[in-house]
Amino acid sequence: MFDMDDSELNETDGMKAFRTGLIAFVAVQNRWESLHVDRILGRGDVASQEAADQIAMDFGKGLRRYLESIPPGRELALSGEVFRGVFYAWMSADMKWDLSRMGPMVLFED
Repeated sequence: MFDMDDSELNETDGMKAFRTGLIAFVAVQNRWESLHVDRILGRGDVASQEAADQIAMDFGKGLRRYLESIPPGRELALSGEVFRGVFYAWMSADMKWDLSRMGPMVLFED
């Protein structure tokens, strides 16, 4: 395990990636809620399954575009920050945290 330092990733880039994850989650959540997919998906509704699949594919395409825009050598750290943003938005939607107090992500070696 090692901490990212400023030479690997500046905080602005990491926070931008984190915010991208937050925004992406909210966009997916809003789209999901507007389609009322969860109300009928469990009953095997084909149209709901297709809507859910389309939401997932659109999210995947957007993530791919984002990852392709990242400078080489920063893919792991910034994609991790995007997912951290998604997870924070999902797991703590009612919490209000001060983003300026968040530190950089701690990376674990494969």
